[in-house]
Amino acid sequence: MNESNAFQPLSEAQRLAYLQAMEVPLWIPRDLPEYEVELEIESENAQQIAMAPVESVAQKIDQSISEIKASAASDKMPTENFAGVNESKEVEAKHNNTTNTHKTNHAQSQIGETEQPVVHAVSQTTAQKKLVSGSYLKLISWRSTNKADKRLLIICRHHKDQPAQSFARSNGPSQFMSDYLKALQEYVAVSGAEIEMRLAHLTEAGLGSDCEPMTQKLTELKPDLVLVLGEEGVRHLFDKDATVSEQRGKLQQMEGGFEALVSYHPYSLISDPPLKRNALEDLRLVAKALLREEKLI
Repeated sequence: MNESNAFQPLSEAQRLAYLQAMEVPLWIPRDLPEYEVELEIESENAQQIAMAPVESVAQKIDQSISEIKASAASDKMPTENFAGVNESKEVEAKHNNTTNTHKTNHAQSQIGETEQPVVHAVSQTTAQKKLVSGSYLKLISWRSTNKADKRLLIICRHHKDQPAQSFARSNGPSQFMSDYLKALQEYVAVSGAEIEMRLAHLTEAGLGSDCEPMTQKLTELKPDLVLVLGEEGVRHLFDKDATVSEQRGKLQQMEGGFEALVSYHPYSLISDPPLKRNALEDLRLVAKALLREEKLI
């Protein structure tokens, strides 16, 4: 064999026949505007393609690519599975229920976009209805005395950061509230009267058999005065924007004609000791309202 013929390049037909004989799958890259496709030629058609002109092979490949496009469109395959695809916003609009459409010239930046979360606003009317949706009392199985001249009901509603145990345990007042009630008894003892004190948690939902509607429970207990502790209770019963500082010292009217005074949540007094002085003033007013006296000595 001549040295000049040893390196003579193969013709296209010879190259295809050689690839077929070596069982090498035929792969012809093309510069496509929308898809990059790797096309494998089945072995039964490889010989025909090898003997066909290059133009015929290109036509068959174009036809195969068209079929792939049609199949992808009919199956609604997600376009993010393909690199280099310009996706229309019309497809995204169907899923996001929006009428805006636009196109991007760079598919990679489009695929990298993150969908913004949809925020659903709650109407003010709904929030207000939730605020006053219900008032229930969970009465503590405890009372200061069985014989009394006056009845005082102390109710407390707790913020998520205010432990309910700072107000009462399951069978009586907390240690802090025990001292709190002793101070009230000292003010009342001046007149020689006895008061019956009861404790109850104020809730919006009547969860459990021990929770009863507030109006029903007030009618049953018939307290001479109700003491509401904490801003959560004040806002739930009187004014959603009220504060204890604004409402303390004022005689309030509750449903059923019951009178009420307001003061600080016990946990607020534990966390901020200087408030105890104001709390003692509130207890003097409680004693005054119960005894209907103009002046306490």
